Amino acid sequence: MCAEFRELRIQVLGPVSAWLGDQALGLGPARQRALLALLAFRPGRPVSRDEIIDAVWGHSPPASAANGVHTYVKGLRRVLEPDRPRRSADGILTSVTGGYLLRLKPELLDAVAAEQLISQASRLKVAGDLPLAVRSLDSALALWQAVPLLGIPGPWAQTERIRLTELRLTAIEERGDVLLAAGQHAEAAVELASLVREHPLRERLRAQLMTALYRCGRQADALAVFTQTREILVDELGVEPGPGLQQLQQRILRADPDLAQPDPVPGTARRTVLRRPPAHDSDRRRPARKHGQRPATGQPVPRQLPTPGRGFAGRSAELATLTELLDQAALPARGDDPQEPSAAGGRTVVISAIGGMAGIGKTTLALYWAHQVADLFPDGQLYVNLRGFDPDGVPITATQALRGFLDALGVPAARIPAGLDAQATLYRSLMAGRRILVVLDNARDDQQVRPLLPGSRSAMVVVTSRSLLIGLVAAEGAHPLTLDLLATDEAHELVAGRLDAGRLSAEPEAVPELVRLCGRLPLALSVATARLATQPALPIGAVVADLTDVRRRLDALAVDDPMTSIRAVFSWSHWSLTPAAARMFRLLGVHPGPDISIPAAASLAGVSHQEARILLAELEHLHLVMEPVPGRFAFHDLMRAYAAELSAAGDDSLSREAAMLRALDHYAHTAGSACLAMNPARDAITLSAPRAGAVQEPIADDAEALAWFTSEHQVLLRALSVACDRGWDGLAWQIAWSIADFLGRQGHWHDWTATQRIALASAERLGDRPGQAYAHRSLGEICLQFGSLTDAEPHLRQAIELFSQIEDRAGRAGTELALAHLLEQRGLIPDALSYAQRALVTFSELGHRPGQARALNNVGWCQALTGDYQQTLGYCRQALDLHAELGNRFGQAATLDSLGFAHHNLGDHAEAIGCYGRAVELYVKLGERYLAADVLAHLGDSCLAAGDLASAGQAWQSALSTLDDLGHPNAASVRVRLDELHLTGEVT
Repeated sequence: MCAEFRELRIQVLGPVSAWLGDQALGLGPARQRALLALLAFRPGRPVSRDEIIDAVWGHSPPASAANGVHTYVKGLRRVLEPDRPRRSADGILTSVTGGYLLRLKPELLDAVAAEQLISQASRLKVAGDLPLAVRSLDSALALWQAVPLLGIPGPWAQTERIRLTELRLTAIEERGDVLLAAGQHAEAAVELASLVREHPLRERLRAQLMTALYRCGRQADALAVFTQTREILVDELGVEPGPGLQQLQQRILRADPDLAQPDPVPGTARRTVLRRPPAHDSDRRRPARKHGQRPATGQPVPRQLPTPGRGFAGRSAELATLTELLDQAALPARGDDPQEPSAAGGRTVVISAIGGMAGIGKTTLALYWAHQVADLFPDGQLYVNLRGFDPDGVPITATQALRGFLDALGVPAARIPAGLDAQATLYRSLMAGRRILVVLDNARDDQQVRPLLPGSRSAMVVVTSRSLLIGLVAAEGAHPLTLDLLATDEAHELVAGRLDAGRLSAEPEAVPELVRLCGRLPLALSVATARLATQPALPIGAVVADLTDVRRRLDALAVDDPMTSIRAVFSWSHWSLTPAAARMFRLLGVHPGPDISIPAAASLAGVSHQEARILLAELEHLHLVMEPVPGRFAFHDLMRAYAAELSAAGDDSLSREAAMLRALDHYAHTAGSACLAMNPARDAITLSAPRAGAVQEPIADDAEALAWFTSEHQVLLRALSVACDRGWDGLAWQIAWSIADFLGRQGHWHDWTATQRIALASAERLGDRPGQAYAHRSLGEICLQFGSLTDAEPHLRQAIELFSQIEDRAGRAGTELALAHLLEQRGLIPDALSYAQRALVTFSELGHRPGQARALNNVGWCQALTGDYQQTLGYCRQALDLHAELGNRFGQAATLDSLGFAHHNLGDHAEAIGCYGRAVELYVKLGERYLAADVLAHLGDSCLAAGDLASAGQAWQSALSTLDDLGHPNAASVRVRLDELHLTGEVT
């Protein structure tokens, strides 16, 4: 391994960081750091691209994920080995077939170093070297800087975060044991008191503190710790302290002399070997029982599964997943005795924790699948509705559920013990070795479920809950299965299963609308079809009409039964929220959607970024909102309607208006910053100060600006519509101004036009002349884009007049450049050159360097159109240098296009191809689809002139694909060139 590899160190026990020697590295965005961390955990081993995508994006990655991996790998290579030859196969980060490999010494990853130190401490403890064991544990614990993998997205990071946090706590507890074994009771008591305050639910730490206090002669304090522990566990979890803690209390109460002495040093203590008693003849292996046969012991066989609702539809993938998990669970073979212990051990296999929003069909799926596989469980099926989110708000306690299970398993009432722990112990004993399916429906949280787990691997458990049950996944190995909405064809199948064919065929156009308006939510579809089924004369279209009115949508899905009324079912989740989260939920109903970022949610609610993150996590935990991509949260349409309804009923109009204005301030100010990051030459407008509580997102560069606009595109359009509808005209035109460049460059022509018309109308209502000027100029530029020169000129002339009235010379000069482009399109090249030169003079006098760079390029372009290509090279090279100094990549790309044109016409096709290629590369990086396609067309022309027909065809084909996708009229001319090339027969 070469020296550079040995110098690379990576930290994940906190924020992900890396060093080459003593030099700290800038690792870039969160997903790029996630990729490095993932590879670091598998040093020297290939990690496939699919594994990376699953780890970093999860099971529903965007279509761009594969490109994202490639981008992040390139970014890491630039940081890790900037001097590495581009195509070198030997490096720190290497491409392998289908994936990537990181060369790193394992011990130079702090997580690995920590695990090695903890293992070393364990060996030292066994060897009796307790001081060195403590030092090893101290060295390990010092490696934790903060929460592991802090800020890293993706399911892999979340799983590792839980594991590494638990590893730290285990090391802390192991250190306490070593201190006690070494007789350092006083030191241990001080440290453990602090640790117990930090981790109040860790019973092992509390037991260590009680022991330390007792050995320090503080018996009363030790017993007080037990009393405090019991209060906390009962109040917060509803459980008693575990048997170990209870036994320790009893030993302290009776002053057990053995407790006063340090534990024997491991490795020197006498070992007691526990042997299994000899088998009695009657315990030997019995003949195999036929599958499905009643147990030979005569024990009752419970059959508690309720009947699933009629009309089950879809969910084929989820059913297959459940069955696959059952196959993987390795039940005892059908011919085996289920009571014979398995080599795999006795831990419960939790088949799945089925989660999802209210009404998504969790219970229906669980029961449907349970009935399908019931014959695989000949010893019975247990079922309980834990009522975690029932209308009365009173969940079933674990004690109540256990009592029902014990009754079903045939335990006489007189034999059922009183305490939860004793009941759970009896339950686990009865379940040992028996093939029983347990369905725990509608669980509130992990703690309600945990006492009901059988403890035997022959018993299978399925849990449904609106909560995420993260603890069950982390600690018990549950397999999470989160239900999504029904696929469109599955939703149609559900409707078809509940209504007769004649009725469906009579109104074929109404069924897709019914599915759409119910949002493919199973409960909503069930209520709507039930309403139709009970009213045979009611047209499907009438229900569709009711659902179309957003204000009446929930009324259309209301029924008397609280178990099936959409509004009632949603309310059970809402009642479970803390007051702050309930307020956030209501205000999200005010937000126009379709989704929301954490900073926008913070602005909406007027809280800090961290508080917003916590509140959104609480809502997501109960599946009231979804997080389709990290950091962005969305509602189901029906849930949004419910939240809006709650807000209208529970929040006064002034509060709702203030929340919406804070959110619009967030969008206006962040969009303004992002717009200038994308286009530094853009005229800056003056925004009013944001309202208190509004949060502006920092935008560092054009890449972040593009990413932000891409994420917020639809939200900004809806926010603009809200501002317009409510008469907030200042915000309306300012948001429209800020989004104009993004919409134009990305080819969102319709949105670009609509927003600028809104901007003009809003500015005219305000009498705001700067707003009118900017809107007229944008509308003129839109008309120019589509060749509507007659429509463009009045807008541009009006903009020039308005900028003159308000004495905005920079605004006027920017509009003169647009007018120069119009005149050039009309063939009036001298007039176009005159306007461009006039703008250059103005920008130069103002010291407006971004405008000056733009004008230099425009003057150079006009010179090219007069045939003076040498003048073009002079002006455009000045423009290129100035754009580069300003860091304006967009301006550089535009100028390279002009330089390419000049070189092409001077016959220097190689230089032209180079300029065009660099321009395309910049436009692609900036996400400028139309402009990249436009330059690709020019690149094809130069390739053709150079005799490279294949490259010309490739360039034109790429340009045509984009222009067709955008619906741009320039596609026609490119198609003609491509067709002519194919007619030559030299390119296919």
